[in-house]
Amino acid sequence: MAKTKQVFISHATKDAKFAHRLADDLRRPGVRVWIAPESIRPGESWVSAIERGLRESSHAVVVLTPAALESEWVKKETDVTIAQERKGRIQVIPLDVKPCAVPLFLSSYHMVSFRRGYDAGLSQLADILGVRIPPPERPDWRGLPIWGWGVIVLMAALVVGVVIFLDNGGGKPTATPVPEAATPTVTVTATATPMPLTATSTSTLTLTKTPTPPTNTPTPAPPGMVYVPAGEFIMGSDEGESNEQPVHTVYLDAFYIDKTEVTNAQYRKCVEAGACDAPSGTISYHPVVYVSWNDADAYCEWAGKRLPIEAEWEKACRGMDGRTYPWGEGIDCDHAQYGECGGGTVPVGSKSKGVSPYGALDMAGNVWEWVADWYDSGYYSQSPGSNPSGPDSGEYRVHRGGSWGDNRESARCAYRAGLDPGLRGDRLGFRCARGSP
Repeated sequence: MAKTKQVFISHATKDAKFAHRLADDLRRPGVRVWIAPESIRPGESWVSAIERGLRESSHAVVVLTPAALESEWVKKETDVTIAQERKGRIQVIPLDVKPCAVPLFLSSYHMVSFRRGYDAGLSQLADILGVRIPPPERPDWRGLPIWGWGVIVLMAALVVGVVIFLDNGGGKPTATPVPEAATPTVTVTATATPMPLTATSTSTLTLTKTPTPPTNTPTPAPPGMVYVPAGEFIMGSDEGESNEQPVHTVYLDAFYIDKTEVTNAQYRKCVEAGACDAPSGTISYHPVVYVSWNDADAYCEWAGKRLPIEAEWEKACRGMDGRTYPWGEGIDCDHAQYGECGGGTVPVGSKSKGVSPYGALDMAGNVWEWVADWYDSGYYSQSPGSNPSGPDSGEYRVHRGGSWGDNRESARCAYRAGLDPGLRGDRLGFRCARGSP
């Protein structure tokens, strides 16, 4: 590869000790290393830093452990690096560090095993990188003169004497204990495509009353769709990621959007018609997964619809009052299928308490949903105030809503991220929209 040799280390927070030891050892022969949080520049957002790190790196190592399989950031980073590898931009090297169920999409890779010993694994990794890891420097005691040994013995004796003196109560000072200031530690593991650190909340869950969907629809909605009237709404969040800012007001024309995510049964009809490629899902009433952006776009076109633009999706999710989730504030497993609920996808519409102000279901969790827009982390600063359709071009497509395997933060209506449009996964689905006549 033409890039300067730089290694991007993707790891879970719980594996930070191993990851930073590895980073230190790789730096000894002069290899550049990108690892969070130390590689993030002052004032740089987590998402931008990770995007830069992957863009500048020639290799990406994935520290595989049970904690890594639960880390949303590791999953996202792995998805993106594999997509980049297919384009010849980076080489992915999985590290077998602790016993775990290796994801299917990594099972075909040659694993570098650290389970037979750290030094053996490091040596194997160095061979792949084409570098030689020098042994760590150790002090040379052999050249120490005799008088030097005498000084060492004397100092040791003094230390022992002081310890004995203090243990016997000598020289006990009285001092007021000062509480030790807590130093916050933040370690990111992240998606490529760009997504937030998994958060756990100990605050009391508060849920707003589920709103009644509007009943003043001027024309009946098409079967399986809900109506979203024209008007303004609040888009973005001051409390979320930097790519959700600035918060701004957006006007949208009226539109319809699917009440639920597209199911396997619905998608199968498109496959049978020869307009769509077959995915791997089989449960008829579950959302279709393993569909790329291109697959989703093709289905919506076949169905006489289109993918919703990002702004339409967010308005359908949160209404006009800027709420965090479709139903209001706070989240639990009665309202959404997300990472804390266990299992995989659930039947569409089964989380009826999670209804949005317009009657849409499953907009938080279950599966991520592709939308029409190209992804640009800074788009909101230049977005038009009326019917914004996103950037004219880009590398990634926006996906929204979180999934059964993601944290509560990603289920927020304002959360946004991007992925390679050709990527397929067990957490990627979609729903369609169409304009109102």
